[in-house]
Amino acid sequence: MVQAASGERINRLYPSQELALLGTRDAKPQRWLLKAEQADGIGIGSPVLYLGLEAGKVKQLRAAKEGVEIELEIDGVYAPLLSQLPQFWKKPALDARVRVDGVQVKVGNLATLLRGAIEFDRLGSGRSSHQLFDSKEQAKANVRSLSLTAESNPGLGIGSPIRYRGVDIGKIEQIELEPSLGQVIFKAELDGHYAGRFLQSGARFTLVQAKLGLGGVAHLDTLIKGAFVEALPGQGAGKDRFPLSQSGQVGLALTLKSPSVNGLSVGSPLLFRKLMVGSVTGVTLARDGSEVLIDVSVDKEYAHLVRANTRFWNVSGVKADIGLTGGTIEVETVQSLLAGGIAFNTPEHDMGATVKAGHSYPLYGKAEKEWLKWSPRIQP
Repeated sequence: MVQAASGERINRLYPSQELALLGTRDAKPQRWLLKAEQADGIGIGSPVLYLGLEAGKVKQLRAAKEGVEIELEIDGVYAPLLSQLPQFWKKPALDARVRVDGVQVKVGNLATLLRGAIEFDRLGSGRSSHQLFDSKEQAKANVRSLSLTAESNPGLGIGSPIRYRGVDIGKIEQIELEPSLGQVIFKAELDGHYAGRFLQSGARFTLVQAKLGLGGVAHLDTLIKGAFVEALPGQGAGKDRFPLSQSGQVGLALTLKSPSVNGLSVGSPLLFRKLMVGSVTGVTLARDGSEVLIDVSVDKEYAHLVRANTRFWNVSGVKADIGLTGGTIEVETVQSLLAGGIAFNTPEHDMGATVKAGHSYPLYGKAEKEWLKWSPRIQP
C-alpha cells in the first residue's frame, strides 16, 4: 500500500508503485496512434503489454501514405504512463539467441504467438512515442536527426544506409518534397554515439552508387543492395541540414529520347568502346506521354567525344539470335547485363560541331553495322 502526498484514497491494486502514484479514481482508457512501415503480424485485438502485463490492445489498423497506422486503446490504469512519452516496439513470438553451447529459444505466451503483440516502457532514448519500432534494441537506440537535400532522388530509399569507413552509422527514415516542390528532403537518423562528429559544419554526405567500367566495378554491392550515403565528419558549429553531394565529376548533360525505357534506370552506364564514360541520371515520361526522356551525363574528361552527329543506342541485357542450327548470344558488357546500358559512337568524317548541355538525341534500339565500324580520333 502507498500513501500519496495528496488526493483521495483509491481502493485498487496497481501493478506497480509508479502506477499507484499516478493513478486517479476516474482514470479512463486512452487512444494512442502509432506508425510503422508494416504491420508484421500485428492485428486488431493484439495485446499491448507493459512489464509483461496486458495494458491495452490494438483497436484499428489502416494503410497510411507511408506504411501503416496502428490505433491503440490503453487501459485507464496504464494511461498515465503515456504522458511520460514511452517507446513502443514489436514483441517477437520467438526470441532466439545464439550461445556458445547452442541456441536458446524463448517462446512468448499463446496470445503473442497467435496475434502478435506490442510492448512499451520508458527507455530514456528520446525516440518517438508514436513510432512502432521493430525491437526493443531499436527503440532504446540513442539517435539524432538530420536532413539531406537534393534536386531529385538519385536512387535512395527508406532504409538506405549512411556509412563511414564501411560501418553503418545511420539510415534514411523518410523521403519527401519540400513545400515549394523545389527540392527533395531526405530525413535521416544517425547513431547517437557518432552523431556529434557528423552534425557539424564541414561534414559531407555523398551518394555512392556502382561505378562500372572496363577496369572493373566499384561498389558492386550497390547494384544488389542499392545506393548508400558516405559520410565524412566535420569540424565547426552544430548543424543538422546538409546538401547531398553526387560522387564523380560534373559532366555534359544530355537528353535521349526513346519509345520505351527498355531496361534502363538511374545509374545505368554510358559506354564508348565498351568503357564507361558516363551514366544515366534520370528517367522520366514526356508530359504528353509520347516518349521516354532519359537524362545522361558524360564525364567531363570525355565530353569532347560527343558531337552533333553522334549516335546513341541501347545495349541493355542479352541479345540472342537462335535458329535450328544453334545461335549466338551477345552481351555488350557485364555491367550492361546487370544494370542496363547505352553505347554511343561518333563518325570519323562529318562528325558535326560540339554540343552544349541540354542537347537531345534519339536513342536507337540497336546499332547499325556502319556505326560499329566508326573509329574516330577526337582531340579535346
